[in-house]
Amino acid sequence: MYKTILLEGNIGSGKTTFSNYLKQSQIANRLSIHNEPIDRWRDLNGLNLLKAYYKKPNKRAFLFESYVTLTMIDHHRALPCNGTDIKVMERSYFSAIRVFKPTLVDQHLMSNYESEVFDAITNEQLSQYADALKYDLVVYIETPLDMITNNIYCRAREEESGHIRVPYLLELNHYYNQWLENLPDSIPVIKVMNNSTRKHLEFMTPTYVESIVKALDI
Repeated sequence: MYKTILLEGNIGSGKTTFSNYLKQSQIANRLSIHNEPIDRWRDLNGLNLLKAYYKKPNKRAFLFESYVTLTMIDHHRALPCNGTDIKVMERSYFSAIRVFKPTLVDQHLMSNYESEVFDAITNEQLSQYADALKYDLVVYIETPLDMITNNIYCRAREEESGHIRVPYLLELNHYYNQWLENLPDSIPVIKVMNNSTRKHLEFMTPTYVESIVKALDI
């Protein structure tokens, strides 16, 4: 049996950076890192859904987020690699439905009709894949807004360039906090403070790993 960690955080918060530091940590040999399935969003039979969404979010938010839930279910169902016993998932099905979806509704990018259909679909998915969607710990990368916007600018993803606005990022922060605050007591949350340099985050990673080991009781 294995443990599952959800590695969460806003767009550009540093999830991939932190997961790379985990690969060099004292428990690296026990970890199976499953990165966000962005390649699938960029190539669905030759179609770049991520680019299409950012180009016309008011028309394609429902389409894109619905596909995200499908890929995230596969993300959850994937087994750890090479006999490891801790699965680390960069993003999850739950951030799609608890964070991004309500943000899209609030930003008027998903209509009430689309919202109701989305909820009907995801409620069925939650029931059908309940066992696969179980998790043991959330590690949340908490990053100041100015660092987030700088990270987005510096990584210069073609799809994101010029399309991600501050109000959208603030709304995502709001719904992340709301989701984390309402998690069951049985699910611990570790907040990684990414408010300095990458070198500082790398230096602090062993401390966060100790918290992870304690939270998972491994």
